[in-house]
Amino acid sequence: MSLNTKYLGLNLKNPIIIGSSSLTDSVDKIISLANSGAGAVVLKSFFEEQVNSDLAKIESMAINQEHTEAFEYIQHLGKENEISLYTTLISESKKSVDIPVIASINCVTEFEWSSYAKKMENAGADAIELNIFYNEVDPNISSEEIINRYCKIISETKKTITIPMSIKITDKFTNIARAVDKFISAGADGVVLFNKFHSPDIDIENEVITNSSINSNTSYSSSLRWIGILAKKYNADFSATTGVNDAETVIKQLLAGADTIQITSAIYKNGNATIAKILNDIEVWMQKKGYRSLEEFRGKLSQSNLKDPFTYERFQFIAPISK
Repeated sequence: MSLNTKYLGLNLKNPIIIGSSSLTDSVDKIISLANSGAGAVVLKSFFEEQVNSDLAKIESMAINQEHTEAFEYIQHLGKENEISLYTTLISESKKSVDIPVIASINCVTEFEWSSYAKKMENAGADAIELNIFYNEVDPNISSEEIINRYCKIISETKKTITIPMSIKITDKFTNIARAVDKFISAGADGVVLFNKFHSPDIDIENEVITNSSINSNTSYSSSLRWIGILAKKYNADFSATTGVNDAETVIKQLLAGADTIQITSAIYKNGNATIAKILNDIEVWMQKKGYRSLEEFRGKLSQSNLKDPFTYERFQFIAPISK
């Protein structure tokens, strides 16, 4: 019985990838995850907004604002220090584990971030995951302009690297199928569905804004729908994420056509032992069903293989009224 799989051209011993988070922000944590059975890890993201915010704080503390060259030097030094720390994490992780290490860039512009992707490749990253999202609130910006902005980031980054690259996106596009089609055409080798964000909430007792990021047991449904619709239709890989807490959900995503599954919340809740339990439960299910490899059932229930292809597209079902 084999759980071996491929993702972005990389050989994985199983389809479980630890998603970008604080779980993957140090070499020691990555070693522990690898020893616990993870098939691959996505490093905690290198954040464009965070780097720019840190540099803005440094500049605001400067006394003499007339020395433009000094500011430029400080800005350059700050960015180089941040990327140096990140590339060191990549190189040290690669020396310490035998599973793929995927670097992650969280960005909203196409400017310097493509050059940073090259530095991550040079440090030994097996692939790059672009994590792009910004909450557009300008009513003058069309949905097509937003998609084109994503495509520009993808294409500019793709030009600078030779390793595979995926894009992690939100489900907030007007037409997800068109967006994914454009992103793959722009150069994405894989698509991660979907990003999970902190959502605003309100504490009515203290009258303050809070946020909620806890995945519900059904929050995988959106990625399941779109994995099922898109898998097997493109020369690209699909990774499912958000709301994956057990083997049952992993199997569902694989049946829909996912190449890999990224998990984070389940490990936060139950520790690294979650990985071994999920893998064991998958094998138990496969043995029960008579499957010897993932390829024997991957995509079995994708839209391309269904007699009723509209199953994934329906949003409402009318239950029969019993008499």
